[in-house]
Amino acid sequence: MALTTRLSTSSQPADGRLDYWNERVSGIFPGIVIDGERDLAAEWETCRLGDIVVSVARSDRATIRRWSGPRPPAATDRGKIHLQHSGFSTTVQRGRSAALVAGDLTYCAVDEPYELQVSERNEMFVIDFPLSAFRERAAAPALVVDHRAPSAGLLRDFLGSIFRQHWPETIDPEETDALGMTVGHLIGRCFGQVGAPEAAEWSNARRRVLAYVDANLADSSMRTGQIARALSLPPRAVQGVFADLATTPTAYIIDRRLSIAAQRLKESPSTQSMTDLAYELGFADAAHFSRRFKARFGVPPGTFSRRRADG
Repeated sequence: MALTTRLSTSSQPADGRLDYWNERVSGIFPGIVIDGERDLAAEWETCRLGDIVVSVARSDRATIRRWSGPRPPAATDRGKIHLQHSGFSTTVQRGRSAALVAGDLTYCAVDEPYELQVSERNEMFVIDFPLSAFRERAAAPALVVDHRAPSAGLLRDFLGSIFRQHWPETIDPEETDALGMTVGHLIGRCFGQVGAPEAAEWSNARRRVLAYVDANLADSSMRTGQIARALSLPPRAVQGVFADLATTPTAYIIDRRLSIAAQRLKESPSTQSMTDLAYELGFADAAHFSRRFKARFGVPPGTFSRRRADG
């Protein structure tokens, strides 16, 4: 049996990639609708390890909704885990939000409606597994296992190693079953980190707030109230997060936008459009972006970029 299969938008015309991706992904996961740019860059690589199916999804910024239209099917004996590998994401289910930074994971009930928002350059492991094997460690949707939990780190590293291997064309089913058992044991340990489903406040408010900000920097209207509603937190709690950092929500958001802009200009100084970068990071226009950037770094973004390009 072949271990991995792969889908990608890279072979499609730019203006048809989103439609292509919706068609292909909905064929794998009924009820899925993806909203994003028409030239969405995305790929999906998956492998079956016995009863467990492990995938890695890479994507530009997008919003994924499941069962937002037709009624979901009957209950299934499958569960799904979203494990953030790079970038940021927010999963919303049963009115609760799970904001993930790299290394965090959350459980998702696949037979109930949910929404997933992913950041630019997002990479996520998706684990589809049989709930029957984990009844004694059942988790509630949107309950986060923090990346600092040893079991979460081991699971992330193990999944990464699976997709880095140069597998033969076919592989013995006994070997895939053994790999699946290892993934299953690590899932069980992750569930054990959070205890009972009622421990909904286990995740750290500061980490959730900062992850949400980074995942939504393109939203120029982002304010305290919006963050609080999205994360089901009191506005005072959101304000307290930034107060502990000796800053305000507005100042922090601008600082993060400028830091990411500088990083982008360092990574690819000769290919960045200042106007596109400004809008992508939530600035009202390129002039506003340039003023803020110069106040922070001492030179306009164009000058900063040219200096980097010249070495």
